Amino acid sequence: MPTAAGLVYMERQLAEAGHVLMLGASGVNGKNEDKTIRRLAANGMAGLIITPAREGVESSALELWVKNGDSVVFHGHPGRWILPEKIV
Repeated sequence: MPTAAGLVYMERQLAEAGHVLMLGASGVNGKNEDKTIRRLAANGMAGLIITPAREGVESSALELWVKNGDSVVFHGHPGRWILPEKIV
């Protein structure tokens, strides 16, 4: 999880590039992850930095995001993520 200073740094870098930092929290739960990704995407999200779900179901929204070739950076320990085999 990024520190407060890390978030401030990311926000500054994004602002300099003309973007806005949008933040969502799923509690690393697959069902919540789906809702969070869909909500952010509906509000114009252009890229995603995510610690994927570690409990619940696979996120179909994340799978679609990756399949569409949208920008994504995965953060955390891959051995704990719940991801569809198609995008691993």
